[in-house]
Amino acid sequence: MNCRKYQAQLPKYMKGKLSLAKKERLEAHLHTCPTCTNIYERMKNKPAKKKIEWSTKNNGIIAASFVLIAIVLFATGSFQKINTWWDGFRMADDQSLEDLQQFGVGNNVNLEAVSNGIKVRITHVVADDIQTYIYYEVEDLENEKRWAISDRHPPTVDAEFGMLDYTQGNGGSYVFSTMVNREESDDPSVFKGRLGVVPLDKDYTKGEIQLKITQLTEVIPPPKEEGMGYSMYGMYNFTGDKTFQGEWEFTVPIEKQEVKEQEINLDTTVAGHDIHITKLTIAPTVTILHYEYEMEPPSEENGFVMQGGKFFHFENLKTDEQVYEPEFGSLRINNVFGSGTAYVMKEEYPFESMYFSPPNKVEAKVRMIQETISINETFPIDPNKKEPQEFPFLGSTISVQDIELGTPTTLTVQTEYTKERIFEDINFEVLTEPEPTSMEIGQHENVILDQEGKVYEDGEPIHSDALVRYLPIEQQMKIEASGGEIAKPTSIQIHSYTKTSFPKEPIQIQW
Repeated sequence: MNCRKYQAQLPKYMKGKLSLAKKERLEAHLHTCPTCTNIYERMKNKPAKKKIEWSTKNNGIIAASFVLIAIVLFATGSFQKINTWWDGFRMADDQSLEDLQQFGVGNNVNLEAVSNGIKVRITHVVADDIQTYIYYEVEDLENEKRWAISDRHPPTVDAEFGMLDYTQGNGGSYVFSTMVNREESDDPSVFKGRLGVVPLDKDYTKGEIQLKITQLTEVIPPPKEEGMGYSMYGMYNFTGDKTFQGEWEFTVPIEKQEVKEQEINLDTTVAGHDIHITKLTIAPTVTILHYEYEMEPPSEENGFVMQGGKFFHFENLKTDEQVYEPEFGSLRINNVFGSGTAYVMKEEYPFESMYFSPPNKVEAKVRMIQETISINETFPIDPNKKEPQEFPFLGSTISVQDIELGTPTTLTVQTEYTKERIFEDINFEVLTEPEPTSMEIGQHENVILDQEGKVYEDGEPIHSDALVRYLPIEQQMKIEASGGEIAKPTSIQIHSYTKTSFPKEPIQIQW
């Protein structure tokens, strides 16, 4: 529920300037959200401002007031912030309150290029030391089709030598496109998307890049559930390989804004897992939650192997007015590791930016915690035995059966599903004589289970809110040895297993 979006639309709604589709979605939201309804009622009942007749006396008072304010601001170091605020009043008339809340002051641009009946418009640029976001619109002037910039056919970016920090590229790429719509367009020929570029180098606060787009990809909107509107960042899908060629070139101005670091230093426990929240990075393009947790050191019981890691899957950050969803279209994706000691894991989790409406407290909801636990257990196998060979393991029974010696040797490993089974999957290998040169796991059979323990039958639809886990119950294997020898299984060795927990209580964070 994106309250900030709907609250930003209230001024236009009260003036009757919203489109019919937006008006209907806003009214439906007001029927279900007491917070937004309360804000609307206060705005509606706010007394009109009195008209002031200006005179020479008034002007003198105002001038004196501005001088006093300027002296105070200069003394407190806030003059530059107010100067930036004042620049906002010289922006284009069509920039809405919603735009200001999402992009901030001074980030709007209006660059257009038309090629072969397709108009591309750059609307906003938001930049910091993490990345640069370029928001754009594509309008098909001749057909009712939607086109977007895709990672399959990225644009080219040129800049002054040394101006862009290419070391921040994601997987070797310095341009990344997110197939998202920040706001669903009423026009079926308009798509509003976002393009990402690596940040300016630390020695640059502003600059220009040359952006050249030569190919667009057709997209279709995701299916809408009955009674549901599009989310602010509703994902879009490719329709295949339908592309459109043209030339759209822009000189895009970039000016970095300050990144804020908010120290947290909170120790808490989530579903039995100790976690230390260290800080929030609040940037114009993204909000990053930094956290760390301790790993168990190697021991004789686990074969002196480092214990496996954990994955904290966050659902959102929430305030009284706004929900900030995970931002996986960012350069700063999860699992950026470091360590203060040998056994401390440091991780990051990205969310939508809260930079332009920062709170002083948030509620972090952890959707699930996936954990890999290292062990060292070996169960012997008789290669000549035809009957199933069974071993108890963590509330289940592991069975090795259907052993067929040959080139390759084949066998089946089953892990029984029971309500007492506490693991999802096991990481194992089959030891043989002679040693295997290749080991292939073929056909799988799984049990699909949600967070409430419900088992989904074959073909049964899975609810969109379900957190499903896939528990392997049967895996068929092919094993080969070198020189055409027959690989004879001697044991099954388990190195680790995975398990998942579903926290109920959120983490309360304030500063």
